[in-house]
Amino acid sequence: MRFSDPNKPAISRRYAHDCARIVDLHILPTFRRRHLDSITPQEVEAFALRLRDGGLSGKRVNNVVSCLRVMLSEAHRAGADLMGSDGEEHYPRPRVCDETPGPADAG
Repeated sequence: MRFSDPNKPAISRRYAHDCARIVDLHILPTFRRRHLDSITPQEVEAFALRLRDGGLSGKRVNNVVSCLRVMLSEAHRAGADLMGSDGEEHYPRPRVCDETPGPADAG
């Protein structure tokens, strides 16, 4: 079995940028004051339906929900309380590679 290089960035700069944008535009406006462990699967489903009803394409809704699910899975895996006592979000930043997106990555 081959494992990834621990020195290699886990995600690309483009992916990190896209996820940060999704979090700012879609996830935080809905879940800003919630502990990640308090968000239920039913709430995620209702959130997805609201996004779709709000005019987002199916692909975009899938991207938003995928980003949220990764956040929820990582929080569960880490067992971390990501909401600080000051009411602000505290989360580790992912390692990002130094490569810039190429033409195939644009759009």
